[in-house]
Amino acid sequence: MKNPRPSNIVILIFVSILALFVIFAIGAIINYVSNARESDEGLGVPEQELLN
Repeated sequence: MKNPRPSNIVILIFVSILALFVIFAIGAIINYVSNARESDEGLGVPEQELLN
């Protein structure tokens, strides 16, 4: 049996790039949801108290 060394490297690179993209997407979704909540609630007094 041949050892698929180059394919393993390609798979590792692909998985690492995919993981970074997933982390970025999760952060963007959390940021979007938090901005949407602030705009919907208006003043957002409880959130401001938590931030202070």
